[in-house]
Amino acid sequence: MEPIKPLCPYFSECGGCVSQHVPYELQLRNKKDFVMDALRKSSIAMPDKVEIFHGEPYHYRNRMDFIFFSGGVGFRRKGTYDRIVGTRRCEISNERLNALLGEVWAWFEKNRGSLDPFDIKTKKGALRYAVIRASEFAKSSTVSFVLNSDSQKQAGLIDLIKSFAGSSSADNVVIVRVHSRTDVSVSDDFFAVKGDVFLEEEFSGTALFFHSQGFFQNNSAMADRMVNYCKGILDSHDTKDASLLDLYGGVGTFGISLAGMFSDCLIVESVPQSIECAKMNIEKNRPKNTEALCADASGIGKKVLAGRYEGKRLFVITDPPRSGMHPKVLRWLLQLRPEVIVYVSCNPQQMAKELKALAIEYDLASLALFDLFPQTNHVEAVAELKLKE
Repeated sequence: MEPIKPLCPYFSECGGCVSQHVPYELQLRNKKDFVMDALRKSSIAMPDKVEIFHGEPYHYRNRMDFIFFSGGVGFRRKGTYDRIVGTRRCEISNERLNALLGEVWAWFEKNRGSLDPFDIKTKKGALRYAVIRASEFAKSSTVSFVLNSDSQKQAGLIDLIKSFAGSSSADNVVIVRVHSRTDVSVSDDFFAVKGDVFLEEEFSGTALFFHSQGFFQNNSAMADRMVNYCKGILDSHDTKDASLLDLYGGVGTFGISLAGMFSDCLIVESVPQSIECAKMNIEKNRPKNTEALCADASGIGKKVLAGRYEGKRLFVITDPPRSGMHPKVLRWLLQLRPEVIVYVSCNPQQMAKELKALAIEYDLASLALFDLFPQTNHVEAVAELKLKE
């Protein structure tokens, strides 16, 4: 296929998107080929049909981390870490997010002489990031201003941010502080100057709170489809008297959405802010059979094996970070021998390695891909693993 004209005027400079010049049909084909190749290299027997689900190729993201620099707000220039491309609009972000970006730009231009943007090379300056989040379905939004906690100019900046909060259409405005020698845009040091530190989203009737400083899927529409797909997998099994273990469960997106199919559900997550939201979501949605545990999945094996699931039918859904599941988790999953494992992965290469380890006891029954990240090289995979007979 011939290259196409990118929608974004910053595409040739910005270090974000990599595929806007590639027809979307070819992007999908390339992603599928990439996953199939990873599975072949791990000697995984593949199902007959592997579908890749997709939605809108643009205007899908509900979160963006914009960097402040002397000229305004933007993204890192392609191939660099210290040069920024001023960005007035991001074509893969949703319209609400772009509207808030416009408000941040207006605030920057009004107060340009007083803002002291951070310099990544010298580690000097006060104003680092504007993290904008705008949920797709619940219409909840937050602008988080990330400041250098080592700067002596925070007080004046906080007053200017409060002024922004007074005129902004954002539901929440949050101030976040990080150390100068780190390059992160979230922190345990934060406070709201407008609204709250929580946002809301809704997937197929399930209301979900998530933290402004925590993880949540960046493509709400496709994440919702992925949750429904997982429900469809489990619908094909007899789950009535079985338990569900939701590993790396985040705010409870999968566990709470699927709990009604099971006798009981345990959500396990190691990040305190996420488990706080999971407990809020359990309270709001009221699945009486569901609880949330703040723990590292690699450390709960003995506790789980000690009795909770002994002699019981068990299903597992796991959605680990890019690094995958800890080897200890793989070992105790093989000991627990759940009837079905639904493995949701944002890193299919790592998933393929772990499917090989699980192949001692499990067959790959089905595989589907979800393009949560159009215009990039990333893709999400959902594997259904069945215990060998």
